[in-house]
Amino acid sequence: LVDRAVRLAGAVFDEVVVSRGVGAALPGLDVRQVADQERAFGPLAGLQAGLRAVQTEGVVTLPIDMPLVEPSFLALLAAELGDHDALVTRSRSGLQPLLAAYHRRCLPVIEDTMARGEHQVLRFFPLVRMRELVVAERDGWRERDDMFLNVNTPADRDAARRLLETPG
Repeated sequence: LVDRAVRLAGAVFDEVVVSRGVGAALPGLDVRQVADQERAFGPLAGLQAGLRAVQTEGVVTLPIDMPLVEPSFLALLAAELGDHDALVTRSRSGLQPLLAAYHRRCLPVIEDTMARGEHQVLRFFPLVRMRELVVAERDGWRERDDMFLNVNTPADRDAARRLLETPG
């Protein structure tokens, strides 16, 4: 799943950084990896590490457990961040805070959120200019809710493989 996410992001962006938990680097990746600097904060710490690691004004985040996201959707996120601090995808199943684009301005707000002991990415949204990208309202993406399939079990993995192997 990590290799697939790196390939998807690399098809769109010049720089790909893998944010990972505290501990040893993931073997076999030819992209830069950054470790969380805070334990037990999960994805929020990953977002913090990723924003600290890059020199660009914004980042697009792609959770590795969503292997059906298309590169053109990542490009759409990057293009539509605009003047917002965060652009977060909303699918039929709800808000997808890790399939999103974030401006560097979010970094101090994320760090303040973590300092308050908050662990959820959603907790800093009220403190920034956040916009939702509602997929159901976008031409071409309306019927692609399978793009948000989360692979958390072997059965999910098998379903994702079947969808990837289906022509069209």
